[in-house]
Amino acid sequence: MPALIATLALVFFQGAAPDPLLARFAGAWSGAGTVLQTRADVRLTWAWALDGQFLELSFVNTMGKRRFEGHAFYRAGRVVVNRR
Repeated sequence: MPALIATLALVFFQGAAPDPLLARFAGAWSGAGTVLQTRADVRLTWAWALDGQFLELSFVNTMGKRRFEGHAFYRAGRVVVNRR
């Protein structure tokens, strides 16, 4: 009986299964191009956070001497923005 209770506890208290749509974004992405006649290099990192309930986006866009950064957390059906 204790083994059954332990097994059920593991099943019910595991983190939520990753959202299949958001899971496709997980990983590191990069690109380069031109914006307003300035070279732009973009780096995106998508990583599961908060017990797999959210996908965290870290965004960096370097345009010449300028650098723009952003961070956000995504969950299916919801967007939570973290402004640092």
